[in-house]
Amino acid sequence: PQSLLWWGEIIIGVILPIILLSMPKVRQSRNGVFSGALLVVVGLIFNRFNVSLLALAIRPGYSYFPSWMEIGISAGIVSWGLLIIWILYRVLPIAEEHKEAHA
Repeated sequence: PQSLLWWGEIIIGVILPIILLSMPKVRQSRNGVFSGALLVVVGLIFNRFNVSLLALAIRPGYSYFPSWMEIGISAGIVSWGLLIIWILYRVLPIAEEHKEAHA
């Protein structure tokens, strides 16, 4: 069953987005790009669902809760990602500054 679930997440999260986003008509459409990106996110969610709920629930009587180190590492990764996004927002011309605000 795990190999079928793996193939499902690879098809949904990798192969279908590659096929969709390789088409110029899809890449030039906002809905097409959104659909391709959404498939990638659904594939990632499916992967985490497979790993955390299905793969660990195979053994009867086994339960899993992350340790404080896993929670700390996850919080650190999210914090670094937010810090990088904030720095890039400050450095790169992502949002234009309005001249009326300075007046």
